Amino acid sequence: MNILRTRSQFIPFIFFIFSFFSIEVVWATQHEGCCDASKASTPVLSQLKEGDEGATFEIKINRIDPKAGHVRIAIYNNSENWLKKPIYAAILSAEDTDEVEWTIHNIPPGSYALACFHDRDMSGDFYMGILGINRERYCFSHNIQAFFGPPHWDQAKFDVDDHMVKELNIRLR
Repeated sequence: MNILRTRSQFIPFIFFIFSFFSIEVVWATQHEGCCDASKASTPVLSQLKEGDEGATFEIKINRIDPKAGHVRIAIYNNSENWLKKPIYAAILSAEDTDEVEWTIHNIPPGSYALACFHDRDMSGDFYMGILGINRERYCFSHNIQAFFGPPHWDQAKFDVDDHMVKELNIRLR
């Protein structure tokens, strides 16, 4: 009789643990590659040229620790593509530096949001632990701190006008 009571307590516990795991897997698959340069529909870093049209983004990501791996940056232009398909993306080396910079020219006027993470192991994926706790540092525009998942588009977006220089100083968390 005592064994049956133990099993009846054990089965719900196992179900509870697996439900946390499945939540983490769903969140990770919905947001995998959020900063993947291969998913950008427009040219990346080296192909963007300075010009007279559009805005300019001057992005600085700091608090890189350890000074190794890559920093993956992605910029989105609407809520439907937020953390799914960036319009601009870059992979910057974080070797021997605690800050990286990226400048983009000829940005059309509109609303944008930024997401990035420190890819320490250079796997290309944002690594999260068993309970969904991040193992790599990340950041979003406006230095928003994310709790229980990424921020919403409305929290992260910012507007730019033609010929505007938008400076983004973002800290990894």
